[in-house]
Amino acid sequence: MGVIKNAIKESALLKMAIGIVAAGAVMGVLSYGARKALNMPMDEGIMRTPISAQVQTNSKQKNTAELIRLSDQQFKQTIAMLGSKATSDVEKARAAHILGETGDKRALPALVNALQDNTLVDPDARDAVVFALARLRSKTAIPSLAWELKSQNSTQNPKNIYPHPIDVAYAIGEIAEANPGSPALFIAVDPLITLLRKGLPDKVDRKFAIMREEFDRYDRLFAGYGGPARDKEAEENYDKYRYWENFIPHRIAAAEALGMIGNKKAVPELIKAMRYDFVPVRMTAAIALGEIIRKNKGYMYVEGVLPPLSSFEVSERVVEAKQEALKGFENPAYVPALISLLDHEWGCTRHEAAVLLGELGDKRALPALKKLAENDPKEEVREVAKESVSCILEQN
Repeated sequence: MGVIKNAIKESALLKMAIGIVAAGAVMGVLSYGARKALNMPMDEGIMRTPISAQVQTNSKQKNTAELIRLSDQQFKQTIAMLGSKATSDVEKARAAHILGETGDKRALPALVNALQDNTLVDPDARDAVVFALARLRSKTAIPSLAWELKSQNSTQNPKNIYPHPIDVAYAIGEIAEANPGSPALFIAVDPLITLLRKGLPDKVDRKFAIMREEFDRYDRLFAGYGGPARDKEAEENYDKYRYWENFIPHRIAAAEALGMIGNKKAVPELIKAMRYDFVPVRMTAAIALGEIIRKNKGYMYVEGVLPPLSSFEVSERVVEAKQEALKGFENPAYVPALISLLDHEWGCTRHEAAVLLGELGDKRALPALKKLAENDPKEEVREVAKESVSCILEQN
C-alpha cells in the first residue's frame, strides 16, 4: 500500500512545495506592515530566520519528520498573523505552514477558523491550512475538512472558495491513520464517497467499463501516433473519456482515505471502482477494500467483497492489488471462504488463497489443497498448493 500512498502524497505535496518556495521568494521576511498593523513587537527570531534554520530535530519522537520549535511569543505571533485581516494570503499560508510544522495541537482552533474564513481567497493558502491540519493529525479537524468536501458542489460557500479536494482527502486519510476507529471519522465517509464518483457518469457498470476500454485503446493506437482523424461523434465520445480520466487523482485520493477510515458503508462504491474504473483507481480501491476488511474482522463473505475481475481487461497491477486485498483474510474465521477461492477462475487468486491457507495452518483446508495440488492447470498453483499442504501438516 505504501507505493500508492507515497504517489498520492507526492502529487498532493507538489503544489504545497511550490507555494512555500514562492512565499519565501516573495516575502523573504514577513512584512513589516503586517506586524505593525497587529501591534506586534519586532521579534526578529521568527520574522527573519528562514524556515530551514528554524527546524530542529525532535529527539523525543521516533520516526517523525523534523519539527519547527517556536518560543511562546513566536507561537502567539504566528497564530495572530494567521487570524488577522491585515495579513496577506501569502503570509497566512506561511503562518499555517509554520504552525503545522510545529506539531503543536494548540494551533488547531486557529487553523480550523482559517479554513472557515471566506476572506482567505487564495486556494494555495487554503491548501496550506489543510496540510497543516494533516500534519497535526487531530480528529477535531475532521468536521471542517468534511464540510469542505461536502460543500464543493453546493452553494454553502457564496464565494466558491475551496482548497483542492485531493488535498482535503489526503488530510482526512492522514488523520484517519493516526486515529483508527474513531467515530469522529465517519462524518467524512459520505463526502469521500461522492469524491470517489467524481467525473463519472451516473451509472458505472460493465457497459461503462467496456466503453472506457475502447476509448483507451483508441487513444493508444491512434490519437497518440497521428492516426486517422476522428469523426464528430467519436470526438465527442473521446472528450467524455478525457473528462473521466481528468478526475482519476480525485478518485484515488478518495479511495485511499476511505480505506484508512475503514467504514463498511464505502464497500459497495469501492467494489464498483475496483471492477470498472481506470487501472490506478482499481488498484487503490482493491487495497482500500483490504484495509476495510482488516479493520472489520469477520465482515462479509470474501467473494462478496472481492468479485472476479472483468475478463475484458487483465492488468497485472490490478491483480497484484487484489492479492494485497486478500491478505485481509489472514484469520481462521475466513478459512471456509478461502477454501472456496481455490476454485476461483483466476489462477492468481487460487495461488494467493493457497498461500494464505498454508500460513493459517487449518486442517480443514487439506482436502481442497490436495485436490488443487493434483489437478490445477497451472504448475505454479500446483506447487504452492503442495507447499501449503506440507506447511499445514508441519503445524499439526
